[in-house]
Amino acid sequence: MKHIRDIMSSPVFTVDEDASIQDAAEILREKNIGCVVVLKDNKLKGILTERDITKKIVATNKLPSQIKVREVMRSPVVTIDPKTPIYKASIIMLKGGFRRLPVVEKGKVIGIVTETDIEKALMEYAIEEQDESLAELGEVADRIYEMCLKHACKVSVMKNTLNKDEKLILMAIGWLAREDKIVYLDVSGEDIIIKTKR
Repeated sequence: MKHIRDIMSSPVFTVDEDASIQDAAEILREKNIGCVVVLKDNKLKGILTERDITKKIVATNKLPSQIKVREVMRSPVVTIDPKTPIYKASIIMLKGGFRRLPVVEKGKVIGIVTETDIEKALMEYAIEEQDESLAELGEVADRIYEMCLKHACKVSVMKNTLNKDEKLILMAIGWLAREDKIVYLDVSGEDIIIKTKR
């Protein structure tokens, strides 16, 4: 199983917390990226995304040239170590509802990892390493999906009898299913916990 260092994006594009939202937006446009890491004296202070700018500036009809990044950025920021296994990172993201995490080593931001990076890595692992067990695991996935249909808008719990590799595949299934029925899937403990929506 790969680690975060293997899938993170690097280098990271940054902006000073005293820069204007206009300056940050220009970086996003020029680099064709979805977020910038916010620094102050080379120390991580926050993160700013396109979504933040849209919701907090554009939608409220504020002038981006007159608003500082520090007024809009998300802070404090949850970070992750580059040596973290991908499956552990997926749990952190799922539980925290994060779409991206800055990767920090020895106090320095060295990369960023997104939910798309995690989804891709988990699915690649499932396909490359576990082809023979997919059929059997498909039955487990079917049971989970049936639970989602039956218990919409509830938290469902079932005994976790999966081995480590099966858990990783189910995490991948959970990531891909979040936009349909599953909004939260945790297979890391003694129980499988599934939160669903209508």
